[in-house]
Amino acid sequence: VAPVLLDPGATPGLPAWGPSAAAVLVGPEGGWSDAERDELAALGATAVSLGERVLRVETAGVAAASLLLLG
Repeated sequence: VAPVLLDPGATPGLPAWGPSAAAVLVGPEGGWSDAERDELAALGATAVSLGERVLRVETAGVAAASLLLLG
């Protein structure tokens, strides 16, 4: 399964995958570099956003996991 890249500049929403079929990549504080985004996209990562607010790294993973469990 291709990983999901959390990126505030991407389209909001997560794919409807079950939690066992998803790899969620939470970026470093300060965000992903353009080179990192390009490399991950080349590996098949889908960039998505959790909404208009930028979450701290400690909460972004928990929020993404919660949305995957709901999906």
